[in-house]
Amino acid sequence: MNLKDEYATWQPFEASHVVPGCFPEYMQASIAAYLLDGAPMGDYLMALFAGHQFEAVGRADSSNFLLFAWQVKWISQMTPMDSYGTLEKVVNWMNHHGLSTPASSRSLTDQGVG
Repeated sequence: MNLKDEYATWQPFEASHVVPGCFPEYMQASIAAYLLDGAPMGDYLMALFAGHQFEAVGRADSSNFLLFAWQVKWISQMTPMDSYGTLEKVVNWMNHHGLSTPASSRSLTDQGVG
């Protein structure tokens, strides 16, 4: 099974089993849409995936504030490296429609970045 198919089977976004309750339920569809299709995210998730920790903590609601460290850990362990870490990587991921685009077409490393 390829990575896109694996992500597509998460109903809803069962990858949070690594750290139970890592993301509130209301955020799971947005995260899945971002990873699968490169869909835009809200300000908190955008800051979180872009590695802007101070901004993310400042935008976090009370639930996400308490889960912040677990969310960072989950992202770093469970998502494709090209989908997080810098704003440039996140924008590239969205522009190339997430996992729906072959990895060689979306990788910043292949383009001499990173």
